[in-house]
Amino acid sequence: MLKLIFRNIIFILLLLLVNENLYPSWTEVEEVGGSSCILPFGDIILVGSDNGIYLSIAGSLSWSHYTVDTLYPAITDLAKNDDYIFAGTFNGVYASADTGKTWNHLGPEFAILSVFAKDSIVLACIQGGGLFQSENNGQSWTWIDGNHFYSYIVTENKILAGTFTGIYE
Repeated sequence: MLKLIFRNIIFILLLLLVNENLYPSWTEVEEVGGSSCILPFGDIILVGSDNGIYLSIAGSLSWSHYTVDTLYPAITDLAKNDDYIFAGTFNGVYASADTGKTWNHLGPEFAILSVFAKDSIVLACIQGGGLFQSENNGQSWTWIDGNHFYSYIVTENKILAGTFTGIYE
């Protein structure tokens, strides 16, 4: 009986040791509310959260908070091209040319689920389904499709879009 108890104690200790090594613990570094996206570029890290954007220089322990839209502060997605950072919000797409310190509303007037930018092309998936495209860094928008796109990727020559029913090209 004592041997069985000892064996069970050893088993539990080994299980705890293995479990701790397999699943590292996380330490909160900044209270940002719910964070929905992270955009690293160069030595900068941007975090989109329920109450705006947080910016940190990589390796730094300090974070600066910036508000994109005072009425709808939640950030749903972030994207970057050579000239701008784009933020998807519940009030459209915003752009920043100064690393996220100031933001300009670009439209479209929909809740944005995800945003993508490459060169001067910007794509925005809207809540409820649909895709808008801009070919001039968000200055004007064209309705592309009403499917329920929720995520996408742009390659050199095509767009792959994820929907409820599958992947479309």
